[in-house]
Amino acid sequence: MNGSPERAGQSFRALAELLPQLVWVSKAGTGKIEYVNRQWLEYFGGDETTATSWRMRDFVHPEDFERANQRWKFALLTGAAYEVEYRLRRHDGEYHWFLARGTPVRDDDGHVVRWYGSATNIDAQKHEIERAKEIVDRLQDAFIRRELPQREDVRFDAVYVPAEDVARVGGDWYDAFEFADGTVVFSIGDVAGHGLEAAVTMANIRQAILGASIDTDDPSEALAKVNRVVCLQRAIIASAIVGYIRGNRVLYCSAGHPPVVFADANGARFLPHGGIPLGVDPNPKFQTHELRTEPGTMLVLYTDGLTEARRTIDEDEQRLLEACGKAARNGMRAADIHEAVLGPLFRSPDDTAIMTLRF
Repeated sequence: MNGSPERAGQSFRALAELLPQLVWVSKAGTGKIEYVNRQWLEYFGGDETTATSWRMRDFVHPEDFERANQRWKFALLTGAAYEVEYRLRRHDGEYHWFLARGTPVRDDDGHVVRWYGSATNIDAQKHEIERAKEIVDRLQDAFIRRELPQREDVRFDAVYVPAEDVARVGGDWYDAFEFADGTVVFSIGDVAGHGLEAAVTMANIRQAILGASIDTDDPSEALAKVNRVVCLQRAIIASAIVGYIRGNRVLYCSAGHPPVVFADANGARFLPHGGIPLGVDPNPKFQTHELRTEPGTMLVLYTDGLTEARRTIDEDEQRLLEACGKAARNGMRAADIHEAVLGPLFRSPDDTAIMTLRF
C-alpha cells in the first residue's frame, strides 16, 4: 500500500538523504537518536552505530550547552516545539553555528511518539551579522561622545543601547561639553528613522547644537537656530533637549522630547517640558525652563526607546520614576536604569540613549 508506514518511512529517509541539513529522528521521552542522515554522519564522523550514542554535551559548544540542553529537556517534558541556535563541533574540532529545530509527532491520543529534527548551518550568516554589528558599533563610536565632562560639582554617566536589529544604525544621541568659562552644555535627542542617513543627521544636529551654544546663553535660542538648520533638510524630524549648567543653576529647553526626570532622596518626578520637534515649523516658540540643584539631586534624560518600546507607556514611565528615585539614593548608573525599566532580557526594537547628571 502506498500509504503504509513502511513506505512512508522509506520516503522520509530518501528525502532526508537529499537535504543539506543535518536530519535526525529520536525517541519520545528519552530523546535517544534512532536515525541520522548522511550529512549528519559526514559532519560528526562515525557511523549509524556511533550516532545512536551521540550526546549533546560532547558536541555542543560549552558556552551554548546549558541553554540548548534546558530547551531540549523542556521540549521532551512538554511536547513543545524545539528551536535553538548553538555551535556544533565538527569531526575535525572546528565549531560552526547551527539553527536546530525539533518537531514532535503524536499518535491518535495526542501522545508524542517520536521527534523529527534538523540542524541548519548558519555559520556564514552569523559571521555576517557580527561584521554588520562591528560596523554599527564603529559608526556609533564615531557619532556618540563616549567621554563626558567629569567635574567636582556634577558627574555624568550615559549608556547607548542599540536596537534589536544589529544592522540598524540609530539616530539617538547624548552629548555634553564644557566651555572655558565653566558652562556645561548637555543635549539628548532622537532623529526619526534608522539607518546611515538618520545617524549622519544626528551627528549634524549635535554639531549644530555645539555651534549654536557658542553664540547664545539661552537654550531656547540655541534650539531655534538648530531648528532652522534642520528645516533646511527635507523630511527630517528630530526631538531634542538642550541644557546649560552654571553652578547650581540649570537652564533647559525641550523640542518635543520626553520629559527630564528630577530625582533626589525624596523620590522622582517629571519636569516641565513641551515644544514641537525640530524640523516641523521654521518659526517655533521654544520655552526655557530653570531649576536649582542641591547636592544629591539628579537629572535623568532619555530617548523614547526606554518608555515606548513595549507599548506600555504608563507602566514603563512609572518604572522609570521608581528607578530614578533609587538611583538618586544608591548610585545606580544609566545602564542600571535601563535594566530596571525594561528588564535584562527585553530587546527593544528601537535604540535607546540614557544620560544622568548627578550633582
